[in-house]
Amino acid sequence: MEKVYSSVELEQVAYFPQPDGTAIVYLRANIERDAKDNDDGTGYEFWTADEVEVRTDIAEDEVVDNFDQLWALGEEQEYRRARVKMPDEEWRGDIDSALLDIMEVMA
Repeated sequence: MEKVYSSVELEQVAYFPQPDGTAIVYLRANIERDAKDNDDGTGYEFWTADEVEVRTDIAEDEVVDNFDQLWALGEEQEYRRARVKMPDEEWRGDIDSALLDIMEVMA
């Protein structure tokens, strides 16, 4: 999940069909309008939201009904994408730690 900012009002769901039959969906929660003042005294409005991106094969009209499940899936997919970008040393450390946990359970 990441915090996003926009100069236009954000929708709860943004659905983008892909050629392979899936869709990239941006799910947004905690959508709020805010305002700030510039140094010169002029102000501006903007929108903020918590957002996850998910790739799914669910039809657009089913996304809102499955929002919570897709949100959880989007967070899992983001976690996996972040893991892929981890340096090898961090991966090995996580694997070693998980193996030690398994060995303790089996002992």
